[in-house]
Amino acid sequence: MVERLHKQGESRGGYPSITELLIVVYVFGFHLREMKALWNDGLLEYAKTCLNNLLWYYDIDKGKCYSLPGGLPNPKESQSCEIWRRFSNLFETSQSLFWASFGLVDLINFELTGIKSFTRFWSMLMFGSYNVINVIVLLNLLIAMMSNSTRSLW
Repeated sequence: MVERLHKQGESRGGYPSITELLIVVYVFGFHLREMKALWNDGLLEYAKTCLNNLLWYYDIDKGKCYSLPGGLPNPKESQSCEIWRRFSNLFETSQSLFWASFGLVDLINFELTGIKSFTRFWSMLMFGSYNVINVIVLLNLLIAMMSNSTRSLW
């Protein structure tokens, strides 16, 4: 039995070296820090911080939009003006998400100045998840209304 375990250990590779163990401990420390922040601040505060990091990129586009002296809009940066207005505050965000239900918000709104690929990926994933959940809820509502209508006819 010991011989079989020893043979199995050799087939999977040797034991990790000291360097590999230090790398694992180093990376695990980052995970512990994030979990501690999540525990101390609470899930809502943690999500708000993540969302603020995403909205910071929209603020860069706002600076490009109002780049003329006196804070006037720059006509050459009309795309930046449209992009930052989509999610500039809670009202604009809810309005953009409402119109996204009808397909009127494009993915061009996630092409922000200086955005990293990781942040862009998660913002598009959140937006896509919202759209999928929205379609499911609306279909569910339609099915409920149709079954209620047919039940009232019989």
